Amino acid sequence: MLSAKNKRLVWVLLPLIALWLLGCQPLPASAPVPSPQPLLIQAGAIFEPLYPLMASCSPPGTMLVYTDQASQAAVRLRWGGQIGAEPFSFLLSEQALVLAVHPQNPIQALTVEHVRALLSGDMQNWKQAGGPDLAVRAWSYPPGDPARAWIDEALELTQPAAGTSNIAPGPAQMREAIARDPASAGFLPAWWLDGTLKAAPVAADMPLQLSRPLTAETMSQPQGVVKTWLLCLQEGLKAR
Repeated sequence: MLSAKNKRLVWVLLPLIALWLLGCQPLPASAPVPSPQPLLIQAGAIFEPLYPLMASCSPPGTMLVYTDQASQAAVRLRWGGQIGAEPFSFLLSEQALVLAVHPQNPIQALTVEHVRALLSGDMQNWKQAGGPDLAVRAWSYPPGDPARAWIDEALELTQPAAGTSNIAPGPAQMREAIARDPASAGFLPAWWLDGTLKAAPVAADMPLQLSRPLTAETMSQPQGVVKTWLLCLQEGLKAR
């Protein structure tokens, strides 16, 4: 039989042995972290300034992936198309083309006649519109570009942009050209405006119909993460 002293020793050692045995056991395997599910979006380079907003609308557990393949995309973004062109088409926002100028251009007001003269080449100097003594450098888009067609139609240019010798391949190049030159001007989608340039102050009654719908197209009724993403994007565009 164990002595009283040995019994006390056993009671002291037993908890220590139990702790040691527990420490030797392998840790339970942690549950694997699920990978984000891709949400395929077709949104061309014209939407580039909106990419951060699009990413911020990604529901938890999803990751935006941009694709050029319309057949693979869960959502296809369009600007200027007709609503209802696809089985399911939704208006997200009306977005305008705006005349952008350099922030240092102090021009106070422009009329439709000024803008028409600017793009047709009839306005050679900003003084003709009450602006600074700078030779006008107007920019346009290449023939066949939808934005150029909208501008020419709205301004009723019989010889579209006849006097415009400066061609920007797209809005990114247009913004860069205007941002580096106080004499430059050109039309940009409204979401391309930033601190490097500003919208020209155009008369409130200027009869230019340059707003176009920004739409989302899907092949089926939006559900789940697609519906959540579209609603968030719609609200974000309203707040801009």
